[in-house]
Amino acid sequence: MARGVLFFLVILLRESGSATLECPEGLWGADCQSRCTAGCLNSCNRTTGRCLDGCKAGWTGYNCGEMCKPMYYGINCNKNCGHCLDEQPCNIVTGSCSDGCDPGFYGNQCLTPCELFTFGANCRQTCGHCKNNQSCNAMSGLCSGGNCERGWRGAHCDQACVEGTYGEGCAQICGNCRRNTSCDHVTGRCTQGCAPGWTGQFCNQMCQHGQYGAGCRLTCGHCLKGTCDHVTGSCLGGCDMGYSGPQCKEVCPPGWFGENCSHSCGQCSHRSSCDPIQGLCQDCTPGFYGVDCKFQCGHCAVGTCDVISGLCDAGCEEGWEGERCNTGVLTTAAAGFHTSPSFPILVISLVGAVIILATFSTYFLVVRPKKSALRRLYTASSNEHLTNTYEQIVGSPWEIQRGQLSLSNELLGNGQFGQVKRGHVKINGVKVPVAIKSLKDNASEKDKRDFLNELAILKRVGKHENVVCLVGACHIKGVMYVAMEYAKHGDLRTFLRHSRRLTALHEYDNTSSPFLHTALRPQTLIKLSLDTARGLGHLADKQIIHRDVAARNVLLADKLVAKIADFGLSKNDQTYVKTSSTRVPIRWMAVESLFSNTYTLQSDVWSFGVLLWEMFTLGGTPYSSIDSQQLFNYLKDGHRLRKPRLCEPDMYAMMLQCWHETPERRPTIDELVARLGRMLENSQVYMNLSIQEESLYTEIDQVNQVKDN
Repeated sequence: MARGVLFFLVILLRESGSATLECPEGLWGADCQSRCTAGCLNSCNRTTGRCLDGCKAGWTGYNCGEMCKPMYYGINCNKNCGHCLDEQPCNIVTGSCSDGCDPGFYGNQCLTPCELFTFGANCRQTCGHCKNNQSCNAMSGLCSGGNCERGWRGAHCDQACVEGTYGEGCAQICGNCRRNTSCDHVTGRCTQGCAPGWTGQFCNQMCQHGQYGAGCRLTCGHCLKGTCDHVTGSCLGGCDMGYSGPQCKEVCPPGWFGENCSHSCGQCSHRSSCDPIQGLCQDCTPGFYGVDCKFQCGHCAVGTCDVISGLCDAGCEEGWEGERCNTGVLTTAAAGFHTSPSFPILVISLVGAVIILATFSTYFLVVRPKKSALRRLYTASSNEHLTNTYEQIVGSPWEIQRGQLSLSNELLGNGQFGQVKRGHVKINGVKVPVAIKSLKDNASEKDKRDFLNELAILKRVGKHENVVCLVGACHIKGVMYVAMEYAKHGDLRTFLRHSRRLTALHEYDNTSSPFLHTALRPQTLIKLSLDTARGLGHLADKQIIHRDVAARNVLLADKLVAKIADFGLSKNDQTYVKTSSTRVPIRWMAVESLFSNTYTLQSDVWSFGVLLWEMFTLGGTPYSSIDSQQLFNYLKDGHRLRKPRLCEPDMYAMMLQCWHETPERRPTIDELVARLGRMLENSQVYMNLSIQEESLYTEIDQVNQVKDN
């Protein structure tokens, strides 16, 4: 009722034009029907509706009726939001970020950059150990240039060097620390001291000549060669005269003398022993003479002779004569016959004739027929062995019928004892490309045995994605044909060398050419390394020592899958000691293989480290500037291959660990597979090959273009 009256009065006044009505607070307009907007700080103009004291925080517009647009806040929305997480808008009134800040910023409004040595969302993380005590990137936490302080590694330099390594890039190998403990990952010093036999700041120096043991504080015994083992103190060449024991510190016991106390004294008097060095007696037992009392007196009258000369001063017994009484005297005619000078000659002649006759009889009746039989057996042995091996194939999953196998004239390569040609095997009506190996016509008996050994190894290997596996075998007209998986892209070393891009005409340097580039991504090199390690891991599970791990013996199949191949030198054993004269690849061999002909699964790890070096030098030749004979001393002195230009510090550190002098301190194949897998994940390679197939074949095409040129 009252409102109606008010409305009536307003109309009346307008018509009369004699007065102006003022709207109540909070209303505005000609008829006072409009309310001030919620964005007004206080009230609004009763005529225009404009906020008298401006807008509240979070509002804008003529009448403060519009809320702030995203990423703006405050009075009249004139402030920009800070660095809210994932670009979320801030609170339009306070500007605060409800979900936190983007990496690199902190504070309620995420406007404050991270302090030094902090990074990440809300600056809650601490930088790692960047080189020269520099701060890391406030957003990513990465150190500038990826350089870490000594003893640290990882993208953020927050991981200490793995056990057994230290220094910049963790590329240095710890020395010989006590009880096989690791060294300080920063300084490289052994915290618990050096192992016995080693000294120096980093425990990498052997004890000096004549010293051994913990701290090299012990002195070698009386070794024959003048020095002892620097660890145990044992004299490997034996003891000097007068001493014995493992360390040659024990004087010869009574009754013994000479080197290693290996000679017994002569007939010395019970009252004294002989000299432990020369064996000289101070006094002989009655009835013996000489400097060492080893000569027995003759038939002296008193039973003893001169202890020096052996002369019987008191004369001889009856029936003996001479200075030493050792010549018999003739007493009867019968005795004269047996002691005459012609009798011994006659006996010797008769015995000689019997021996000669027996020798000829043995040769013609036993030895010669046996040699002929052995010769015939040896000639037939290879075919018989080959047949027996094929008999093991017949009826097994490895048997290939003659009609299934087709052989082309395309030569893929010549092996140690055979040749490899391209062919096809028809399996379930489908022709499968294969590589077919067979012996050469001039193959020796040893070549045939090695061929059969490789076939036996292939059978044991079975199937694995990263091993060139056996497809089957076929015996045609006395020739064994072995079909293996076909790798269309050839061997890894050739593939790597063709992938090089040289920006200038010059000879490629194996280690540090500044002109070296590659058509392959670093991630691809890591993947090829991982494939190879997985293949070696399968062989290790089968207790197979490859003995020839090298880039030339890795083949590349479809989709650039690396496969271990060439089992010509492989052995099915945990430890193999080489005794034959087979040629071996010394530039890829471990030190224990070079110096003691011993091969283990850890020897393959050393060779795999050289293969990694080949990978990141794009097919370089190891130790190319060092003669093969000099290589022995080079490795014995602790030298190793230099870091390739394309190689990251983590990868080179792994190579150095593969080349540790002690096989037990090298990483296992399983450890290498795990580490390479992490490296591949960190390099953000897409492992789904079906998705990346187009880019993968782009890489292959690039390499093939280089080949064609």
